[in-house]
Amino acid sequence: MTRHFISFLGSHDLGNIEDGPVLSLLQYLKPTHIYLFITRGYSKSNKVEDLKLYYEKYLSSQIEIIETEIEDPTNHREIFNKISSDIEKINNEANALKSQVFINLTSGTPAIISVLSLLSMTGFINRCTGVYSPNPQFDNVVKTDTLDFYKNSFAYKTLATLINDKEYEATIKFLEQNKILKHLSSDIEFMNILRFTNQRIIGNFDKAREIYQKCELLHKLEYKTPANLYERASEYYISTQAAIKKEDTFQATLKLGIIREILTTFLCQLMLKTTYTEEILIYENKEEKSPRFNVENLEKYAPDLKAYIMNNHEFSKSITPFDFSREINAYTESIMLKYLLIKNKTKNLEKINDYFNKLQELKDERNKLAHRLSAPEFKPKWNKYIKEILTLISEEFSYPSPDYTSYEEINKILLDKLKQALN
Repeated sequence: MTRHFISFLGSHDLGNIEDGPVLSLLQYLKPTHIYLFITRGYSKSNKVEDLKLYYEKYLSSQIEIIETEIEDPTNHREIFNKISSDIEKINNEANALKSQVFINLTSGTPAIISVLSLLSMTGFINRCTGVYSPNPQFDNVVKTDTLDFYKNSFAYKTLATLINDKEYEATIKFLEQNKILKHLSSDIEFMNILRFTNQRIIGNFDKAREIYQKCELLHKLEYKTPANLYERASEYYISTQAAIKKEDTFQATLKLGIIREILTTFLCQLMLKTTYTEEILIYENKEEKSPRFNVENLEKYAPDLKAYIMNNHEFSKSITPFDFSREINAYTESIMLKYLLIKNKTKNLEKINDYFNKLQELKDERNKLAHRLSAPEFKPKWNKYIKEILTLISEEFSYPSPDYTSYEEINKILLDKLKQALN
């Protein structure tokens, strides 16, 4: 098996001092590929050829001395900038040979050791183990370390950021694809909470409910599958805030546009029932099928609504007459809603009508998304208008107002378990 060894030469590794840290590690590990880095100051005091000859006396492997031109060995940025290219070449070579890489964490300044440790922890150096030469004051044992504590710290920061950003699917994939914090990815309760939250935020409410029922820790949080379009729109609105926070204008516009459409349908259906004594719409048995007018009831109980629809159709200067027997589309629904909001004349409904008028830009932008690749021009006021409509519906029709903190409560559970896994 091939072994790569990476080290800086420190003050205790000078060519005229035998059994320095580097030499003791080389004799112990017997690596097949040896790379010794030196700073500019070190190269001024020691000739490269003399250093190679010194180490080759004790080892059969070929040694490469790399002059880094580092002026200040306490400057982390300079160290990284002047070794990253060589480290990358060594890492590529080690990967091609499926070689184990060892880095010396004894020799060099604290800054140098920190940079090498971070390069290992972030995956810049693969299959890497840190090694420490014996300290005669304590023992004569070479120590190794997988640097998991660095990797776990990095993983914690990454996972905490993903959870706070409501990137639950990315959190799941990170844990599944990275061999760190294994006891966390094998924690069934933690993973179930993640999967529940992910299914909920993408709108798979039945699947979320199924996971919720299996996870006792989630039971202290109230959750039920949305019972109507208003509750579904409320759930979608909460998930939209993650897209807005990330400045994902495409997803934010798309989701707010869908919420506007859902609320249009919800209010239209609800207000038809509260405004007229008989059913004006006929619903097919299949859920995905759009409703149709009950033409007989429309003409008998809602002639005013029929007249309003016909007037709007004539105003649009359409050549073909309006067909009341066809399925109701979004355009007809919006016409009906506007009439119903005006007809019922409450302050809340007047405000809702005003907000829907202001959301015409959102409707237009949402319709353009299917025909272009560029990001839409997102306007934060659209988000405000949708929230106002949700609040006004709650007040007008006595629906529970959305719980905008529900994901924060779930995140607290996830982050608490994440902290426990780190300790």
